[in-house]
Amino acid sequence: MNLDVSRKTIPDVLTLLEDGEWQVPEFQREFIWTQAQVLSLLTSIFEARPIGMITSWVQPQGKPSTQPERLKIKDVAFGKFIQNPAVIKLILDGKQRLTTLAMAFGGLRAPDDRYSFSGSWFLNFSADPRNSSDNIIIYKRISQISSEGLDKTANCIAGGLLRLDQYKEFNLIAQRIFDKTYYPQNKVPSEEMLQKRSTNLAEYLSTFTSFQIPVAELPASVSLAEVCDIFELLNTTGTKVSTFDLIHNLVFGDTKGVFNLREKFKECADSSEKIQLLADESRPEFFCQLVTGCYLSTSVPVGRTPKPGKISKVGSVKGGDLIETPTEFYLKFFDEIAHINSSANAFFNDILRADFRLKEIPYPVSAILYFSLRWKMEKNTPDQEKCFSIDELNSFYRAFFWRNVLTNRYDQGFLTLFSTDLHFITNTLRDLISMRGTDAWFTQANEKLTEYFGSQYPVRSSTQLGEILKDGEIRGAIRQAVILYLYSQTKYDLLTGETLNRFTQDRKLSVDLHHIFPKQWCKNNSGEYAILREQPTISDSLANLVPLTASSNNDWKTKSPATALKSCSWDVDKLRFEMALIDRELFEVLKSAPPNPKVFWDKRAQLIATRLEMLQKASR
Repeated sequence: MNLDVSRKTIPDVLTLLEDGEWQVPEFQREFIWTQAQVLSLLTSIFEARPIGMITSWVQPQGKPSTQPERLKIKDVAFGKFIQNPAVIKLILDGKQRLTTLAMAFGGLRAPDDRYSFSGSWFLNFSADPRNSSDNIIIYKRISQISSEGLDKTANCIAGGLLRLDQYKEFNLIAQRIFDKTYYPQNKVPSEEMLQKRSTNLAEYLSTFTSFQIPVAELPASVSLAEVCDIFELLNTTGTKVSTFDLIHNLVFGDTKGVFNLREKFKECADSSEKIQLLADESRPEFFCQLVTGCYLSTSVPVGRTPKPGKISKVGSVKGGDLIETPTEFYLKFFDEIAHINSSANAFFNDILRADFRLKEIPYPVSAILYFSLRWKMEKNTPDQEKCFSIDELNSFYRAFFWRNVLTNRYDQGFLTLFSTDLHFITNTLRDLISMRGTDAWFTQANEKLTEYFGSQYPVRSSTQLGEILKDGEIRGAIRQAVILYLYSQTKYDLLTGETLNRFTQDRKLSVDLHHIFPKQWCKNNSGEYAILREQPTISDSLANLVPLTASSNNDWKTKSPATALKSCSWDVDKLRFEMALIDRELFEVLKSAPPNPKVFWDKRAQLIATRLEMLQKASR
């Protein structure tokens, strides 16, 4: 089999996708990348780092071997063609990367701000190309673009931003930097800033213009069966050596085989303590981030590799800094594993209010912040009177956590924000010590949070959250956060009153989120309720979900709530319903016949939203 390898520029790639010469096979998975992954890839491009090879497969003329389709985001398709070209090539490996390029440079986006990837990506040419800590790429939602006037090129230039989907006009825009008549309301930066931006942009544009992506092309003679084998290989065994493996080898070598990171990790994963919830075997690198996060809380986090003329420092929880974390601190960390388990107890009991697996926590790196702060408080401060207390930390961090996840703030790139957030929380808690035990402490704490998050990430109001809770298509960190909250509050099964155990091995008692108004009931009754016809996905909304055992869900099935709950009464079962975020008024709606799903969803969404709004504020 001959394999043709070539190189394509980004404009070349976009043209191939726009004209339909490149498409993807229907059997591929949908776009699943997070905004952080998109940010990482776009940053790599402007830092001239490789983003991997694309693998394509030439199709027989007019007779593709499998059904092709365009790249899509939320059913919005990319491409200008009406009919397929005579010869097309199917992308076997690279769909996630190509979708990213189509979004960032080609203008592919989700329909509105309810969804991720509905906005635009900007090059920040105020950022120094030689400073990796600067945010080179910035994402803006549609509402932000409108409110900040970034739909106008002049405003973008004034702010030092270049919209990536205007790549065809990059050179023209670059020429306008020194044209002072072009700036809105004569808001012209200083000559020094203009020169800096011009120099930066020239370097970025040179990198973009010369950037090439390797493409491996399989001939049309390759069969579908052979391609399936190749596709499986590309997506499973083709993984690179992980950061965890590299660190294991470093520490193992430094200690002459005495310290085995893989064994330590397995001990944590197999333990019966809370720390096992963080030791996910599919994400062992998280444990390395946890170690480095705690190391960052020390006074001088020096790296393991000296640099000529200066001390190497660890400054983030990115891959390079994980490798730079010294072996000595790994030894200290695992010597203090009882402390880490104590912090895990507090994190799950006092912050999340229930136990969760790592994959269930929105932005898991935010959990590392908590462990780092506990390490700073208990391991690095000899005089405890000068440090913040656990109660103060819990109150402040809990509000930070919920503001962060409900505003999708870490979609912007949590690895970059981690160190800044660590310093902010530490310094704020220390500044508040003089107000300890007073109402002023909480007032000032919330004011500091509001100032830090800024107008870009304001507190989500109960009205905004109520609409999100009724949207069956909401995904990402917000959905994950609300699901976490539903699980943390609901302790008993609605039908049986049994205590819910999300970690049971008994299949009948296994717990999952189920529909209060079942999907089949909604489908069968759509003719009677306008809400079901106008919003067919509302049955999947968070306002319609509640944790139940598999057995109870099987009993409920397609029944109306009144039928399913006929043996329940408010006087007897009040506690279990209140914990499931169903108050007496909502209970009566569920018990009524005929039912009124719209009233239920409206009221329950508002009840949950009110609670979530309160969680974003530090309180006693």
